Amino acid sequence: MGRRTRNRWIARAAICLVTGFVLTVVVSWACMLWVDFPAVPPGPAPVSIANPVWPRRVPQDWPAKPDRAIPCATAFLSGWVSESRQPGKVPGRDNIWSQQVIGAGWPLSPLEMEFQGVGSVGGTFKMTWLGEWKPEVLLSLRPLSPDRARLPLRPNWAGLVVDVLAWGLMCYGAAFLWSDVRHWRRLRHGRCVRCGYDLSGCHSPYFATCPECGLTGPLAYIVNSQRPWPSVAFIAAALSGPTVLLCCLCAIATAVQPLCFANIILVPAAFLSGPLVPVFTGITLAQRHSIRKDRTRHAFGLAFAGWVANFVIGFGFLALATVLIDSRGQFPD
Repeated sequence: MGRRTRNRWIARAAICLVTGFVLTVVVSWACMLWVDFPAVPPGPAPVSIANPVWPRRVPQDWPAKPDRAIPCATAFLSGWVSESRQPGKVPGRDNIWSQQVIGAGWPLSPLEMEFQGVGSVGGTFKMTWLGEWKPEVLLSLRPLSPDRARLPLRPNWAGLVVDVLAWGLMCYGAAFLWSDVRHWRRLRHGRCVRCGYDLSGCHSPYFATCPECGLTGPLAYIVNSQRPWPSVAFIAAALSGPTVLLCCLCAIATAVQPLCFANIILVPAAFLSGPLVPVFTGITLAQRHSIRKDRTRHAFGLAFAGWVANFVIGFGFLALATVLIDSRGQFPD
């Protein structure tokens, strides 16, 4: 890879990551403003997780553990409602410590804000908001519920990294993917990458000057020649890389925001990438052979190896996700 090509890819990566970060913040704030808050299960004693803990750090004078911790989520918002009650000195009044964490965004929740309340039933109750920004101009957007005119500022690092990468990949697909595919196809078929002129008659297959537009550089490949195979690490990454990436995103989504809307897309994508990616990867890599029998044999061999590897990877991540869910007690007994 030349210096010019490397610099171009670095610039593209920087543009996509910065744009992905901006879109992550904008989507998170939009969800916080216009999506309804997740509803707590009805009833006097909602179902709580088995071993409740405070979702975030609390002051030292608070109880060590809450009496209940209720996860509640919608498609674009997630939150925890935790509460501890102890009998007070005044009859009929209980001391209450309440913490609510609200996160917003898609596919995970990259930003969050926290509500802390201390008081007693029928008495005074002190409320404190942490990690939030409440600009006055937002009150005009939601005049019926001014408490919703708050924007989260505190990062949830796992969700922030996943969302920035997801939106950055979307930006790359929208801005650069088509031009890169066209460049690759022209280069593979021995055509000029700028105008598409056929350069198969040029004397040098790897360095030529296009007679149509005058572009000089590595413009042509010999498609039917025996090209060297890439390294084993590259082949393994091509066969199982997409499945590993999707399974990692599913595991992170399950650990950070169980039963979230992101898994509705990630889990089917992981199941599809397991059998389909090795097929397309094997067919593409086998094109290095000019003999059809060799192409077919290597395509089937690579596809079968990819199927076995992706099955083991998917089963392992499924077991890991099950252990994470059971250990955190996300499913009520």
